Amino acid sequence: VTQFKGDFNIAPSIDLPNSTKTHEYTANKLQKIYRALGIADQIKDNSTDEKTLKSIIKPVINSYKDTLLYLDEDMRIVPVSAEELKSCLNHEGYSRYKAMMETGELSMGLKKAQDALDYFTQVDKYADLRACVGQLEDVMKMPVLLGAWRYLTDKNIIKDSFRDFMKSYNEGVM
Repeated sequence: VTQFKGDFNIAPSIDLPNSTKTHEYTANKLQKIYRALGIADQIKDNSTDEKTLKSIIKPVINSYKDTLLYLDEDMRIVPVSAEELKSCLNHEGYSRYKAMMETGELSMGLKKAQDALDYFTQVDKYADLRACVGQLEDVMKMPVLLGAWRYLTDKNIIKDSFRDFMKSYNEGVM
């Protein structure tokens, strides 16, 4: 059981104390996969031989080639072809949604983060990075710091690792 959990990267929080529980867990996961693929009704029980199982699964997997996949509300895989995706992207509802998102709160936060990084890297190279980043929302701070570190190392302004960069930032050196 321990080897099974290790081989299949099963979280330690999942209780599989014996082979019976392991079998139930595996059967449950296989049923979820069968439902997602839309073949649960074709597989009546666990007695389906490997050759038959492959002949059922292979055409389904091949039908997903060159498509975008997502799960619907019933946790079934839904393929979207490139043509369908293009028609959705050209739909006026998507254009309205995109315009709304570009002027929304998230977009403004991203713009503010970009402005702070631009100020630090272009206007005043000695500006206090902590002050610039401190003005941002918490969710924006780490991406901005990572972007600042990448920019500064790419331009050879600093040569520190990201860990050293963060240590300096947290100590208030920058």
